[in-house]
Amino acid sequence: MIIFKALKQLLRYYFNIIPTYIFVGIIKGFFGNMIPVFGRLLVLPFNLSVTHAMLSSLNPPTKSLSAHFQAINKNSAYLKNIYYLFIKHYLYHIPFLLGVGIYYLLEQLFNYSFYRDFIRYLFNYNLNMSFFEYLFAFNYNYYIIPIIVIVFFAIPSIILSLMVAMIPYILADDSVESIPSSVITASATMLKGHYVRLFLTRLLFLPWAVWFVLGSIPTALFAVMLGFAQGPLEYSQFMIIFILAYVISLFIHLLFVKPLYMIVHAVFYQNIKRSN
Repeated sequence: MIIFKALKQLLRYYFNIIPTYIFVGIIKGFFGNMIPVFGRLLVLPFNLSVTHAMLSSLNPPTKSLSAHFQAINKNSAYLKNIYYLFIKHYLYHIPFLLGVGIYYLLEQLFNYSFYRDFIRYLFNYNLNMSFFEYLFAFNYNYYIIPIIVIVFFAIPSIILSLMVAMIPYILADDSVESIPSSVITASATMLKGHYVRLFLTRLLFLPWAVWFVLGSIPTALFAVMLGFAQGPLEYSQFMIIFILAYVISLFIHLLFVKPLYMIVHAVFYQNIKRSN
């Protein structure tokens, strides 16, 4: 299974990969904050050095830090790389953001918020019921329409994200002597027959994504289940638990889960390149 091979490679070459990963993260954070919007765009090609490090770990011996950074301006195509990586990192979000916008309008029109109402519901946990009985007693029907709206607009975003998934790996691959005239088309063509497998591979990270993105919900669940509240959850208790859980989750995400996600895609890229 791809994820096990990727995990093995990550653990084996972690300290070869992570210096490049951290250094690029510092550069992106610095320029992203110093020059909002344009700074983030200008440093996009630096992601290719991390991608190069991931690919190199699959073909030991791993290369030096300087070799990884040569991928940034491969074939003197720095500006083109900004364009391709902008497509890869941002453009596919547009349909989903449109759905979120419609969801927000529905919230304003009908004066409700699933996220807010669900957290408030958890704060008033009824100790006379089992936790799971209480959880399933929440009236989810009221929120079905807006949730369907978001899911409906999320589908094209997912499809677009799959189509462009191989862009950074094509750009950073040393064995690709000349970059195709359309890397976007090359990525989509390369993945023909593999979309479902890539989607299912990405689904393995869904539990972590739910925890990390919607951290307050699972934190509240665990707070209740572990007995931090003997009655309704106190706001101060919840915030302490939430901050601790989020900080720990952030470190795990940045230093393990995200590198694992990237190297899983590197393994996937190598596999389909061989099969094609």
